[in-house]
Amino acid sequence: MSDPRLFDALVPTGDTFADPAVAAGIVYVGSVDEQVYALNAMTGSEVWQLAVDGSVVNTPAVANGRIYFGTQAHAPGGGGKSFYAVEAQTGTIIWRVALEDETTSAPVVVAGTVYLTGAGLGLYALDEQTGQVRWQFHHGRSAIGNAPAVAYDTVYVTMADSLYALDARSGAARWYFQHPGAVFLVSPTLAGNIVYCPALAVASGIQGSSPGGLYAVDAQTGRLLKFLSLAGDIGNTAAIVDGVAYIKSDNGYLYALH
Repeated sequence: MSDPRLFDALVPTGDTFADPAVAAGIVYVGSVDEQVYALNAMTGSEVWQLAVDGSVVNTPAVANGRIYFGTQAHAPGGGGKSFYAVEAQTGTIIWRVALEDETTSAPVVVAGTVYLTGAGLGLYALDEQTGQVRWQFHHGRSAIGNAPAVAYDTVYVTMADSLYALDARSGAARWYFQHPGAVFLVSPTLAGNIVYCPALAVASGIQGSSPGGLYAVDAQTGRLLKFLSLAGDIGNTAAIVDGVAYIKSDNGYLYALH
């Protein structure tokens, strides 16, 4: 059997924790040692390399000929807390903004706005062209580590035991769904008019008692439509295809739910 690998490319200066992003024949990957690499998708040869002010541990977003990513401090007292827009073909920095928080999720680019979450309880909306902060939402109770989902002019984001729906233009809260004891540690997924939110199981006496499973919430109103209790912890984002939700549990099972 022939070797199916096109190439093996060693990122020379540090570990990588996030999935790569691939667009227009280029693979983009960040490193904990404050570098971003662009590699030829067929050969693995370096297209460009960019030094930044902190570790890049989340998958970059690629949109409109640019890549977008944030940084975290590589060591205590180090840099980080910046967000970059970079020319995808050349690695030239288009803009860079300083934020109050380290970026904790992959950004999402929709209709001229970049949405990202920060370690200090914040969700940011930045102008895609300039990096100007359009609005900022603070949860106030726990850090936001999950990438948001955007649809229907609404930003959906999970925070601890809550799912928030925010106006995409202003950041104002439209509704929120809360289930005491649930722990939403991954991003929501939308299918039609339903938001799917996987939750971890929580033992009684910690934050209340809640089984692990999948919550299905009305995208317009925040009303709980159904909850499917599943064995094991559900710590992965659901994949939705043709109305079927596919989700993996840490008990070794893959579930397909209609």
